[in-house]
Amino acid sequence: MKRFFGIACVLMLLIFSLIGCSPADSGVSTQPIALAAAGTGSGAYTAGATIANIVNREQDLFEVSTMVTAGFGENHILVQDGSAQFGMMMEMDIYDAYFGLGNYEEEHTNLTRVTTFLMGVGHIIVREGSGIESLADIRGKSINVGVPAQFSRTLVDILMEAIDIDYATSLDKYELDTSDAFDALKDGRIDGTFNQGTIGQGNVVELATTSSVKFISIPDEDFNRFNELAGGLLLRAGFPAGTYPTQDADVLTWAAGASIVAHKDVDEAIVYEFTKLFWENMDVLQEESATFGGLTVEDHAFTDSDVPLHPGAAKYYKEIGIL
Repeated sequence: MKRFFGIACVLMLLIFSLIGCSPADSGVSTQPIALAAAGTGSGAYTAGATIANIVNREQDLFEVSTMVTAGFGENHILVQDGSAQFGMMMEMDIYDAYFGLGNYEEEHTNLTRVTTFLMGVGHIIVREGSGIESLADIRGKSINVGVPAQFSRTLVDILMEAIDIDYATSLDKYELDTSDAFDALKDGRIDGTFNQGTIGQGNVVELATTSSVKFISIPDEDFNRFNELAGGLLLRAGFPAGTYPTQDADVLTWAAGASIVAHKDVDEAIVYEFTKLFWENMDVLQEESATFGGLTVEDHAFTDSDVPLHPGAAKYYKEIGIL
């Protein structure tokens, strides 16, 4: 009888121990968080999934899932109406969406900025023997400025205004997509091309491997004017020597950031942890994907914008001394 009583006590202690450890009684719950990205298989969706995996394994306050969407053109709507807590947008579009400017007919004042997560870095690629040694040398040359519908073309148009280049009189202008532009450069049909993409992207590596090309920087004074005309929403960025084959010098151009926004009512603790874990695991992110190449919290976390930072993000940036 004593033996039975002892066993019963042990069993009851075990049961109480298990009950005491259950999530229901501990008061701990994991909040689901949706990150509106883009279509499955897209670069944005893949980046979102990479971020979610790392953030989720580092904490148990919330769990991020990457939402399939129609892309950056829809994400502001999903965050504005609360269908998604976080969303991906081009940094330059956040301003217009927030204030109801340009293509945005309504103000989206529920949007707050969190962090830049991707940089589309400007690549000015010219053919060896073209006579182009600096940005000013493109005058009178055959240059691809991109397809009018491309976001990068919008930036190139602004850059040309900043350096006083008139398409009608100062360039032999080509309007090609990236693939066609690289083929034209290989074939010697054009002298140079303006493109935007991630640092170390595969098609540029292939181009530099199979063709004699070089990369041109933008001088500080030209960038400052460029950024002023772009509303101050550009980042100063580039890529170090050796990023591409035969590239033996550092290159400095521009970057247009793709950023993560959050609904203004998302809990401050959640946005703080998300922002902190994103930047404190940047080395891991960069090991897992070239998408995050070149990002540093000191230089690229956010731009100087009238669209407010979410208080949770601002708290982290203040902690590390960059705000």
